Amino acid sequence: MTCCNAFGQISVNGSPLDEPYVKLPTGITAVSKDSFDVTVPKNSLWVMGDNRYDSADSRYNRDKPGKGFVPMDDVVGRAILITWPIDRWTWLDDYPLTFADVGKPGAKGTEPAPTPSPTPTTTTTSGG
Repeated sequence: MTCCNAFGQISVNGSPLDEPYVKLPTGITAVSKDSFDVTVPKNSLWVMGDNRYDSADSRYNRDKPGKGFVPMDDVVGRAILITWPIDRWTWLDDYPLTFADVGKPGAKGTEPAPTPSPTPTTTTTSGG
């Protein structure tokens, strides 16, 4: 998982993601204000909020013992509904098109890494 390409997108296994749900500050096009490049270990998740400029998600926990990764065994459920604020009540989509190209045969990075070892980097970008 890498951020960000020339269009401000995150790429997973070389496939750029179209994330229509990400809330960005006005005038910002990059989906993360900090660049990163991580290899997600098997049976782990890398989590990021939809309001990325105000989220203390995996990107900001890389200095912790789990390096920002969440073991899949620690996941107990999936969010299915937005209930607050009331005017946003709606069912959550799992955005299948966002991840449609991830993991397709021949896509860059689809081969498993011999030893997953995240080496995140943080740099300042010109935007979100």
